[in-house]
Amino acid sequence: MLALMRLAWRNVWRQRRRSLVTSSAMAIGIALCMSIIAFQDGFAVEMKRVMIDQRLGHIQLHHPDYPGRGAMHDALSGLDERLSQLEASAQIKAVTARLKGPALIGGPNKAEGAVIKGVDPSREERVTQSSQMVTEGQYLSADPKQEIVLGFELAKKIEVGPGDEVVILTQAADGSMGNTLLTVVGLISTGDERTDKLGAHTHLVDLQELLVMEDKAHELTVVTHSGAELEELAETLRTSATGQGAMVRTWKQIDPQTFKMIKTQEDMGVIILLIILSVAGIVILNTM
Repeated sequence: MLALMRLAWRNVWRQRRRSLVTSSAMAIGIALCMSIIAFQDGFAVEMKRVMIDQRLGHIQLHHPDYPGRGAMHDALSGLDERLSQLEASAQIKAVTARLKGPALIGGPNKAEGAVIKGVDPSREERVTQSSQMVTEGQYLSADPKQEIVLGFELAKKIEVGPGDEVVILTQAADGSMGNTLLTVVGLISTGDERTDKLGAHTHLVDLQELLVMEDKAHELTVVTHSGAELEELAETLRTSATGQGAMVRTWKQIDPQTFKMIKTQEDMGVIILLIILSVAGIVILNTM
């Protein structure tokens, strides 16, 4: 064996230029493969993290008509009971309820249209870690205190900041006009341009009272422990009392465009890897 190694080593350096070209091709090919694999994995992981951790969770429950129409009165009722049943499942890590409504938000000098999202701060923190998005001030208190958190771009438009009061004007689910005065306690930056320019968070109870939608929510967002077997869990929820009268979908079904983009990116990475390895293999074969 030692003699074969000596013979192989002498043969490698018998044609120095050819050996250097071959070894360089192998090194460059391996380096490119490692870089592409790392980029592809990082891209997929980061996009999934943003989609799941900040927006959609693993599974969402809606009123069957809400995804298509977005009407305010298309909401899930029996909210407290549904949340209790979901939190009792061993497969579910956390769940949060969200209520959404368009409104006019006015500061001392300016007003802008916005979409207010009502959340339970304690549950929302376990799902999206919303407090980490705060760039100024703080997030909502655990109890309803007539507080609001604004997207930082929206706050700039209406010229307000933490400690200021804003007027909310909207139409309630029963057709009446709802208005209230909320105190800005913080500004958030989510990385989502639409949310930063048009978004605001307030306590779920405060928004339920404003919209006359007690014990109702437009969206239940579920996060599981591992993120695996989502289709099986979604099917279980559809046939359970929790999913009665609700549309249950995984994040892949809610945003199929993003899912397809991730899959396409992964497929393109495989194709590029095959090309690079093929070129390196041709160089080695030519040398041999």
